[in-house]
Amino acid sequence: MSGHSKQGRWKRELRRAAGDRRVWIAVLSGLLVLIWAGPDAARWVWHAGDDERIEQHMPLIEKHAADAGLDVDLVTAVVMAESSGRADAESNRGALGLMQITPITEKDVLQRNPSYKRGNLFDPDYNLKVGTTYLGYLLNRFDGNEMLALTAYHMGPTRVRRIQNENPGITPEQIVEEHAGPQTRAYVRRVLGER
Repeated sequence: MSGHSKQGRWKRELRRAAGDRRVWIAVLSGLLVLIWAGPDAARWVWHAGDDERIEQHMPLIEKHAADAGLDVDLVTAVVMAESSGRADAESNRGALGLMQITPITEKDVLQRNPSYKRGNLFDPDYNLKVGTTYLGYLLNRFDGNEMLALTAYHMGPTRVRRIQNENPGITPEQIVEEHAGPQTRAYVRRVLGER
């Protein structure tokens, strides 16, 4: 190999490394701006596009909220917290779709509503139908208390009822703050905060 071609290769490698360095400088600069601007700016960047996804599903959210007798803002906040409006969302625990419905929850809803036909949980229409029906059931079970219904939606109604039975007179706030895990606390605060 001639010295000339080695020098050309070396220059190409150097240019490529410089290009990579510029990318890293841009990324780090952006992160510094977000840190300087604070958590609200970081949250805005992280959730960029969420509003568009939610807006795309609003006709279905409104329809199923009305069918289940639920406040549309509550359902919208649950969808935002559960999936950020992503119909293809899938959790590591097997929860699927806009309202992050597990197969066990789907089975429960279908058993309580024999007229419902099993569908695809990644289909927004079906997912919202199952999710709003289940959320409505939880609101009825917990006497319309949104905090308890949301806690039950996240960690299961049996656990919430057990905590109530073991602690007579406990408030919904105490259940969330003293008995729910950090993920459930953050979830309930987020949903209620977005309403």
